[in-house]
Amino acid sequence: MEDLSYDTPIPIICEVEMEMKSFVMGFHEYRVIWTPKENDVLHAHMEPGNKKDSYAVAVHGEKNAIVGHLMKGKSGRFAKTIFYFLQANEHHECTVRVTGKAVNQGDTKGMKVPCILMFKGQREYVDVLNKELKKYS
Repeated sequence: MEDLSYDTPIPIICEVEMEMKSFVMGFHEYRVIWTPKENDVLHAHMEPGNKKDSYAVAVHGEKNAIVGHLMKGKSGRFAKTIFYFLQANEHHECTVRVTGKAVNQGDTKGMKVPCILMFKGQREYVDVLNKELKKYS
């Protein structure tokens, strides 16, 4: 292992945050275990073992129970892009803040809960995430 001296530059990792409006999908499936309340704060995690979508991002509530998933988006790449963001660095985060009651918008996607997605991570990854999610939302 290399010895560090006072002259050794220390890499600066700049973390930034980004927010965007979205939905927690699948409320019709999880309403038995979850009643969303405005300003509830939940956490999103990769769910690579999901049999229907290996790039699914699950939203976890109390006791780490899954209460929904992030939307796939128009092209199916919205959640996949977030999956890759979370996978890129173990310190990257996606927090979900509920902003309203569950709605059915008549788009055949069932009940969904409006929310704000809050991302935290290294600047270069967050910048790419922001650019890509705008395409897929």
